[in-house]
Amino acid sequence: MNLLETQQLVLKRDNRTLCQQLDLSIKPNQIWGILGANGSGKTTLLHSFMGLNAPTQGDVLLQGQSLSKLSTIAIARTSGLLFQETYLPFEQTVWDYCRAGRYPHQVSHLTNPQQDELLIQEAFTQVTLNHLAHRNVHTLSGGEKRRLMIAKLLVQQPKLYLLDEPTNHLDVHHQILILNHFRQLARKHCAIVMVMHDINLIERYCDHVLLLFADGSHQAGALRAVVTTDHLEKMYQQPMTYLSHHNMVYWFPKIF
Repeated sequence: MNLLETQQLVLKRDNRTLCQQLDLSIKPNQIWGILGANGSGKTTLLHSFMGLNAPTQGDVLLQGQSLSKLSTIAIARTSGLLFQETYLPFEQTVWDYCRAGRYPHQVSHLTNPQQDELLIQEAFTQVTLNHLAHRNVHTLSGGEKRRLMIAKLLVQQPKLYLLDEPTNHLDVHHQILILNHFRQLARKHCAIVMVMHDINLIERYCDHVLLLFADGSHQAGALRAVVTTDHLEKMYQQPMTYLSHHNMVYWFPKIF
């Protein structure tokens, strides 16, 4: 069964069509990248996968059920969203903030305190935050806050990870560390959907790609069939080129 499916999905904002008749099927073990120019609707689309934006037309199905018929708690047990921006409104410790990721399971008594503690410790290890567990969240750097948001998502343990620019504020070491971990999760029967701006990270980590064009049209499918010079130039309105080295493709804008 598909983890997530869209059926003739149409999204509009301010009388502008962001997405037109999108049919998409996301299965376990897949890693999808979403690429598009600024304002193309990437974040709006990702939020619609979580039920935060109602479709103009069409439907979004989570494990075969329409999001409109599921409670927010039911959705959160299967899907987890990493927001583009970090928002930490309250004074609390890093540990307490991360613990809130277990809420969708706690309300249905699907967890226990000892298991929760172990999951938090494991998530902190994955994003190298163990040494900051008792710090106030407002004292963290931008990169540390981003890693905390990711740790909270890992503690939630969804089957479908929806990531809006997951490498924001991260240095190169932590970008690779965390993307490698998400790739491992995909191999464990999860699915990953990432909004990204770095085409070369999409090349390294994604096996499927969705391109959003300014007119609301799209291209979706296997990486090599979708990420082409013609498609990228249409999407970015920018001449593009690439180099191939040791079976790896590296994309660059043409600069005259």
